[in-house]
Amino acid sequence: MLKRVLKMTSSPVGLALTVAGVVLALSPEARRATRQLLVKGTASVLGAVDTVRDSTREALDVTEEAAEQTVGVLGAAAERMGTAARETAEETLDILTPDAMKADTELEERPYTH
Repeated sequence: MLKRVLKMTSSPVGLALTVAGVVLALSPEARRATRQLLVKGTASVLGAVDTVRDSTREALDVTEEAAEQTVGVLGAAAERMGTAARETAEETLDILTPDAMKADTELEERPYTH
């Protein structure tokens, strides 16, 4: 065990961890301060998670609303296009029908020549 501890102290990080462990083991004030920092850190992380979750929900709500509005606009546009196409077809028939009837009448009135 002692070899492992001595081996850890050969690097700066290992030395810092060893010193921190000894201080925490021997000092009640250090343990209390560490506990308070851990509680504050945990509260901060949980607050950040809540913020991200709320932001995600808001983004999803906005996206859903935009999608619904887009579907509504596209549906209304398609309905207007269908109405315009039907009206154009009816107007075309109204225009062509008298001319077609006139042409048929003229054909009937002409004598047949062979």
